[in-house]
Amino acid sequence: MLKNIIELINKRIVLFESFEQIFIFGSILQNNTKPKDIDILLLYSSYSKKLFFELKKIKHEFYSFQGTPFHFIALSLEEEIETSFLHRLNSTKLKIK
Repeated sequence: MLKNIIELINKRIVLFESFEQIFIFGSILQNNTKPKDIDILLLYSSYSKKLFFELKKIKHEFYSFQGTPFHFIALSLEEEIETSFLHRLNSTKLKIK
């Protein structure tokens, strides 16, 4: 499942143009369980209307995969530093972009 999700994102990578980095995290990375959702972290450098509309389109196009819903979190690079989001994930993350 994870490999297919990565391929799906890479095929539609143009939708993620405004985002500096993309990470998959959460239960999808645990091989022995069926994930309840697919957690994706999107990091951007500055907010814009273009980014807002890209995120809206991403959420529409990536609603679910094989019945498992996507859950997107979009943070600025500054917000990520302030919250230590990536640090709190420890090694349970996979960088896509």
